[in-house]
Amino acid sequence: MVGRLAQSGNAEYGRLMDDPDERARRPEPPPDIVFVRGLRLSMEIGVEPSEFGRTQTVVVSVRMEVSPELRRTGAYVSYSHVVEHLIALAASGRHVELLEHVAESAARKALEDPEVMRVEVTVEKPDVFPEAEAVGCTITVTR
Repeated sequence: MVGRLAQSGNAEYGRLMDDPDERARRPEPPPDIVFVRGLRLSMEIGVEPSEFGRTQTVVVSVRMEVSPELRRTGAYVSYSHVVEHLIALAASGRHVELLEHVAESAARKALEDPEVMRVEVTVEKPDVFPEAEAVGCTITVTR
C-alpha cells in the first residue's frame, strides 16, 4: 500500500498515515500540558467565623490538557484568560466560602476554550496550620 508521510517531517510521524490498520494500532499521543503554577492571590475566603472580614493568601495552579495536534497547526491555548479571571475574582472583594468554588470557577473559565480537553485545578491556603505546608483541594473536569 502506498501512504504519505506526515507533514511534520519528524521520523516518528513518518508512518503510513493512510493505512487505517496502522492508525488503529498506533497509541494516542499524550496531551500537551499548558499550566499556571503557584498563582498567589489575596482574597476573603473560608467558612469559619474568623475567616470573614479578612483576606488570606490563596495559591492556585491550573493544568490544561490539549491535543498535541493543535501545536502542529500553529494554534495554541492561552492561560492568560484564566489568570485574568482569577485576579479579577480576588480583586472583587467578594467573600468566597470554599476553595472548591474558586477551583470550579477557574475550571469553567479554562473550558471556555474548546481546545482544552481536560483541566485540573488545585487551590491551596498556605497559612492555615503552621504545621502544614498548605491545605486545599484539587478538582478535575474532563470535557
